[in-house]
Amino acid sequence: MAERFTTAQTRYWSRPYTDWLLSLSGADPMVGPHIDNYVRIVNNLRKELLGINRQVRELSRTSRYKDSYNLLVTVPGIGLMSAMAFLTQLGDFTRFKRLDELCNYVGLVPRMYGSGDKMVVGKLINRGRKELKIMLIEASWVAIRQDPALMAKFNELIKKMPKNKAIIRIARKLLNRIRYVIVHRKEYVTGVVS
Repeated sequence: MAERFTTAQTRYWSRPYTDWLLSLSGADPMVGPHIDNYVRIVNNLRKELLGINRQVRELSRTSRYKDSYNLLVTVPGIGLMSAMAFLTQLGDFTRFKRLDELCNYVGLVPRMYGSGDKMVVGKLINRGRKELKIMLIEASWVAIRQDPALMAKFNELIKKMPKNKAIIRIARKLLNRIRYVIVHRKEYVTGVVS
C-alpha cells in the first residue's frame, strides 16, 4: 500500500483507492468480506451525501433563499453548505441588533472569569451553534487567503497572539461582514477594511 497510496490519499476513500481495496479482497478469504463490507458502506454513504447535497442545492434555489444565498456565496470561504447553514439556522439576521448578540448566538465569545478587579478571558464558550462556529472558523482560513484586508488584519494579530486565537478574531470580523451583506443586501467587496 505504501508504494501505491500515501497516508493522505487513504484518508479520503477515492474511487481508485476503493477499487484497489476490492482487488485485495480476494487475496485473503478471512479479510475479503470485511473489505467488501467497508467499501459497500463507503459507497452507500457517498450516494447518500450526494443526495443530500442535491437537496440543499435545490433548497438554495427556492424563492425563500435564492437572493440571500447568491449574496452569501460572494463572501470568501462561504460555499453551498455553509451559506445554507447560516440562512437556515440564523433565519432573520435583523433580529440581532448588534454584532455581539450574533456572536453570542453563534458561540464566538470567550469565557470570562472575574474576581474583584481582575478579569481573565478564557477559551470560547461551549454554548451556541457549534456547527456554525466551526464553519465560520474554517471559512476564515479561506478568507484570509482571498481577501487582502483580512490577511493584513490576520498578520497584524499574529504578532500579538497565536494563529488559532487570531483566526477567531478574523471569524468575528467575517461574521460581521456576512451580517452586513445579508442585512444591507449588498455583495461582498474584497479588500475593504472594517
